[in-house]
Amino acid sequence: MSFRLGISTKQIRAYYHTQITDDRKTKDIQERYKEESGIELRANASIRIDSSTTYKGSFDAFGTFDDMTKWTIEFDNEFQIQLWKWFGIIARIKVFYDENKSLNTQYNQSMSLGLVGSF
Repeated sequence: MSFRLGISTKQIRAYYHTQITDDRKTKDIQERYKEESGIELRANASIRIDSSTTYKGSFDAFGTFDDMTKWTIEFDNEFQIQLWKWFGIIARIKVFYDENKSLNTQYNQSMSLGLVGSF
């Protein structure tokens, strides 16, 4: 397991779709670049559950100094299950929340079947 807490900057660049990067205070200028500084919290874990199952997870949170009530959260979980020596299943679910993109919590899930190994 690892854990980290620190000061960080986040940059967003856009050329055509500038809804997130544009500053509404300057109506005549369309900004294509946005930088935010704040606090980042990150935790990673890799746990071997048994001889055939491994869990890998990460948690990432970012809050800006401008508004500490709004945080960007990303939580990623992955299970590797080996059925045979080099063949297995990977199940993954990713949950993220960013108020700039959507007011709802979003998630992505996938399941893969194929070769599994560490190189």
